[in-house]
Amino acid sequence: MLSDRAKESYEGIENSKMKLKIVEQSKLNLLNLMTKLSPLNDNERKFIQRFLCTQLILEHRSSDEEGSGWHIIKGKTKKYGGEKNPDATLLSLFELAKLLGSKGRKLTLVEKSQRNMLKENYKWSNVDNIEAVVDDGNVKFTKVNSINLENLKVTDIKGFETILKMLGSVRQNINTSSADFKNFGNIDFVFFKLNVLGHVNTEAGFAGVAGGRPKFFATSRLFEEGWISFDDWLSYSGKGESFTKNLNKVWTGFPPNGLKVSYSGGAKSYTYTSKHPTENRTEQKILSKTLKEEIFFGEHIMYGIANTLVEHLRLADPSGKYLAHVLTANFEIEIAKLMGEIWKLIEAKLPGTMRYYDFKIPKSLAATGA
Repeated sequence: MLSDRAKESYEGIENSKMKLKIVEQSKLNLLNLMTKLSPLNDNERKFIQRFLCTQLILEHRSSDEEGSGWHIIKGKTKKYGGEKNPDATLLSLFELAKLLGSKGRKLTLVEKSQRNMLKENYKWSNVDNIEAVVDDGNVKFTKVNSINLENLKVTDIKGFETILKMLGSVRQNINTSSADFKNFGNIDFVFFKLNVLGHVNTEAGFAGVAGGRPKFFATSRLFEEGWISFDDWLSYSGKGESFTKNLNKVWTGFPPNGLKVSYSGGAKSYTYTSKHPTENRTEQKILSKTLKEEIFFGEHIMYGIANTLVEHLRLADPSGKYLAHVLTANFEIEIAKLMGEIWKLIEAKLPGTMRYYDFKIPKSLAATGA
């Protein structure tokens, strides 16, 4: 059962161009998948049962820069010091915009150039009617469409420019665009990467959001009111993007470079190249998925991933030898490698906000599983 606050987040997606109802779509996806795979053979059943017992964790990355990312969430950081925030909360982009807007920020140069024409109540005329108070070069947001910021819901926002104005300079550190807001409407979720416990990358990334060091969190809330997609939704909108994955790195029985993944127009194709079981030639098998077919919600998530992996393995290794291998090998290591090759990432989303210290997992546990 979704909380009222969580329902607000999902309404943002339902009101977008996609008009997608995540929970209902997840049920349909799992039903279709299980129907397609029926009947399962013994090793496939064992594989699914083993996967359902595998412990997964959430990885969140944010910028280390002062005035953004971890500095906003946690307060004190090793790099910039300050005071620790004991009530630290991971924020959706929507909640972050409300927070920064209500705290107030300095006017930009463009806004300052318009200041002579403005009075105490600072208003912009765009899709949304934004009200703010300007004092000594600072702007503090008060209302959007006559609604106080503390009561504002994501569905009250009609234009993405409203979010950008409240973010101020922090807008430079986000990957979301107005097209994403219009198409997906998922700006009221906190985003994570879903990993296998004990098999994670603890190093900082190279740029943008991924440039910060990762923090790790328990999945309990994800399985109650969160959802996942295979890769992030921006990938599906890529025009003609494709890449080749080397499944041979997972298990030497797979053919080298045996998987090509292509995106086009909201859909994705997985092309598996394998040896013909009896003839001396290779053959290709294609698995096509639309964006909406690759999502699973809450209690469906573990079953959705497990059955989807079986769906892929039937194409990648028709002989079933890999399944026999993985059931006698170190299952967690094998699964972590397999998921890392089939997908760039499994993206997990939690509605609204999440209390940092209630779900935080020590880095040592995340890295070793012990």
